[in-house]
Amino acid sequence: MLCADDSRSALVPASQRLAQVLELRSAAIELDVIPGDGQRAAFPLCDGATRLGTLLVPAGLPEHTLERLRQRVVPTLESLLCAARDHETIVNSLKASRTESIMLTEEQAAWRRVATLVARGASLTDVFDAMTDELCRSLDRGRTALVRYEPDCTATRLAGLSELDAPTSVPLDGDNVVGTVLRTRRPARINSYDGATGPAAAAARGLGIRSAVGVPVMVQGRLWGVLAVMSFTAETIPPATEARLADFSDLIATAIANVESRAQVAASRARVVTAADNARRQFERDLHDSVLQRVVSLGLELSMTEASMPPELNRYKAQLSHTAQGLNGVFKCLQEVSRGIHPAIMSKGGLGASIKSLARRSAIPVELNLNIGRRLPEHTEVAAYYIVSEALANAAMHARATMVHVNAEAEDAVFRLSIQDDGVGGASLGTGTGLIGLQDRVEALGGHMEVVSPARHGTALLVKIPIDES
Repeated sequence: MLCADDSRSALVPASQRLAQVLELRSAAIELDVIPGDGQRAAFPLCDGATRLGTLLVPAGLPEHTLERLRQRVVPTLESLLCAARDHETIVNSLKASRTESIMLTEEQAAWRRVATLVARGASLTDVFDAMTDELCRSLDRGRTALVRYEPDCTATRLAGLSELDAPTSVPLDGDNVVGTVLRTRRPARINSYDGATGPAAAAARGLGIRSAVGVPVMVQGRLWGVLAVMSFTAETIPPATEARLADFSDLIATAIANVESRAQVAASRARVVTAADNARRQFERDLHDSVLQRVVSLGLELSMTEASMPPELNRYKAQLSHTAQGLNGVFKCLQEVSRGIHPAIMSKGGLGASIKSLARRSAIPVELNLNIGRRLPEHTEVAAYYIVSEALANAAMHARATMVHVNAEAEDAVFRLSIQDDGVGGASLGTGTGLIGLQDRVEALGGHMEVVSPARHGTALLVKIPIDES
């Protein structure tokens, strides 16, 4: 009896062994209160005032046998039943602890898998799908769903229940977990949809949902949506479900906040880059329409004055001619500055022609390998132009390079650009070389720029920009 996890399973063989040793026709140990009758004599088995069971033996046994049973067997059986009961309690407790430990381990593993997705910056769709799948596995007897609140007082199901063809839009009126969480901003549960009212309750009954629990998803202090678990059986959802859902809800909120923060940073960078480009264009227009035109006008006036002077003033005519030539040099210099701000050749010949123009004007030799073949979106071309321009300037001014290799290609929906020099290396994004601004421009377009610059082994800029044709 002490070796059995379930004491009831040991009662029959124990009774048979007892009858064999006492040489009785039969014996039975029962864990119930059974009175004696004409066929069997009953001996109560107790633990103090608590009835443990009954020993049943054939009626009509000799008095000395009954006394032996009463004095020696019954106390022993009572001790055994007490010990077996305690043993069974301990075994059941250990089983429950082991089950809970396994459940917690599996839940933590699921939490880590989802947390890894969040840390890697996975898309919200992937995080949501993984979250509901992991919760379904860990909860065993339930289905999960993630719902987002909408401004029109409805809620949209983003993940979960897709195999049941559940409605995507969920109404908030009537008896439903989603509406209750919205009103209270606290976890909510419905233990039975049988008597619940409203379209959401009717839809739940139509899907076979018997009960539900939901917890709020709070993103940076605002109520974003609900993470819910539904049961399709009559068994009540365990009370600890809210706490388990809350951990996953916090993880979802972190993922959403990360994505929103990245989107805000990208939008901020895009606004800064756009503002800078607009300022350059405005400066270019002002330079062209005002300063350059004034310089041209002054040059013409000097030429006309020179032509109108009499021959005896040749010395002054020579001075005017020299001044006019100097003014013409100023005009060409300003023209170069204007072209550097936003090259006119890009509007006519595209990115390839602009890069070739930069290579011709470079102070050091440039080897080009261009495979572009088509016009790219303006913001992509402008970004690439400034990256090449900055890289060539850095190679000449800081890297002391003797050669620069520029490779550019536009394949499918990605533009790739690599610029490598054979200079002294050691460049980084934080040394004031203008690379930070280029990185902001690239990342504002959803791209990525990497700087590889080991000391004494040159510098390489590796750029990847998605091509958005819309």
